[in-house]
Amino acid sequence: MAENFITEENGKGGLLLVKYTGAETTVTVPNGITEIGVKAFYQCSTIIQVFLPNSVTAIGSNAFSHCSELREINLPTSVTTIGQSAFSGCSSLRRISIPKSITKINNLTFYYCPSLERMDIPESVTSISDGAFTGCPNLIIYVTKGSYAEKYAKWARMLYNNGEDLPKPVEHHGEYVNKKFPTALLIFLLCVFVFFLINWLIPDSGFDVDKYDVLGKAIEILRLLFPFF
Repeated sequence: MAENFITEENGKGGLLLVKYTGAETTVTVPNGITEIGVKAFYQCSTIIQVFLPNSVTAIGSNAFSHCSELREINLPTSVTTIGQSAFSGCSSLRRISIPKSITKINNLTFYYCPSLERMDIPESVTSISDGAFTGCPNLIIYVTKGSYAEKYAKWARMLYNNGEDLPKPVEHHGEYVNKKFPTALLIFLLCVFVFFLINWLIPDSGFDVDKYDVLGKAIEILRLLFPFF
């Protein structure tokens, strides 16, 4: 229903969707709207499916964030920008295809989408922020071999499919750090203890280091054992 869409001119010759006020499970955004505003669908927990028209060129920050039941949304090739956290907290979203008109995936765009299993990322994407897919443990990104998205997936230790091979699942960079941190801290403290112990037990051994030397050596050993630190 058109009355469920609060709109205004965006000052660029287009029409901004300020807020959706309905409660339907399937929402078709009216043709002619060019921009989905900031938090336009924020916490619309009844929505399961959204259809965007080809007139939409921009999706604002947090536009669909915390739409907990949203499972499907189309992104037309007219869309050129997707704001930060646009789909964060869409815990039921299962798959999405990034159009070729997009060049950048912003920080936290798909933050905490635990049900997200597939995302198609075209070669046009040349920038992906570090936290774009944080909290998406089941995600496989489908990329073109040799593309920026594939290189990002390798760097971020994400599961991806380039049409030729499917690497084995690996821990995400952040998960690796979180799991290894207690061990790394233990080794760090042990190194400090050993250096001080030797200096205390054998004061005239010539092994005389001050506290800054001790910390420096401990950190050096830590970095050799754990490259991420």
